[in-house]
Amino acid sequence: MCMYVVCCPRPFRGLLSDMMRCYNSYRSDFSEAVSVQCVAALILMFFANITVAFTFGAVLADQTDNTLVSEGGVANGLVGAVS
Repeated sequence: MCMYVVCCPRPFRGLLSDMMRCYNSYRSDFSEAVSVQCVAALILMFFANITVAFTFGAVLADQTDNTLVSEGGVANGLVGAVS
């Protein structure tokens, strides 16, 4: 890790050089992301989160006479996107 910052006349040159230097490890990260185990874990997490969202949405709709259901859906979508 560099302990100093070098000013460069071209914007984002440091980011581009770092990406070119680490290209092989980035390529392996993306190729490992489409492995069967990773896709299975992704599907499991999706359904684990969506079932909680549906259940909470149904209870919320029942308790509030369908007035806060859209807000709950937006909140669940934002939490799913962040996690």
